[in-house]
Amino acid sequence: MSSLALTKRLQSIPYYLLPPLLALPIHLKITSSFKSYENFLSFIWTGDHLDEYERTAEDSLDASASKLSELSDKLAEVEADMEVCKLDTIDGMEPTYPSTLVKILGGVSILLDKVAATVDGVETKDKDRRARRKALSKSIVAEFDRCDNLKQLLT
Repeated sequence: MSSLALTKRLQSIPYYLLPPLLALPIHLKITSSFKSYENFLSFIWTGDHLDEYERTAEDSLDASASKLSELSDKLAEVEADMEVCKLDTIDGMEPTYPSTLVKILGGVSILLDKVAATVDGVETKDKDRRARRKALSKSIVAEFDRCDNLKQLLT
């Protein structure tokens, strides 16, 4: 279509319909990124495209992921302390570990159990959130195994 034909067509449209017609492609692009039109309206009204139930699930998964990261760092510290104890021993002797490491591992184990309960308690209908919950659960199991292995080394 030539620009002259387009200009004539635009002139035949009432002026009050032009802004909505020009905004339609932008509107369609924005609304297609949301799962439903209600989510789009919720985003405009509240600034959040998730309903309260899904927002609670998302926040719970976020908090669990950050807590799991902290516990993983704590286990790394225990592993580093164990390596220092091994290096400080005389060759051929068993290393003696401080009793505080056992207490720390017990606390980490309890906190991992709480995080696992929180993640298992998250119920959601969203596929992405379910996949994230499953990945977090696998990570928690890996950290439990890591903690149990360290406990066995200490005893």
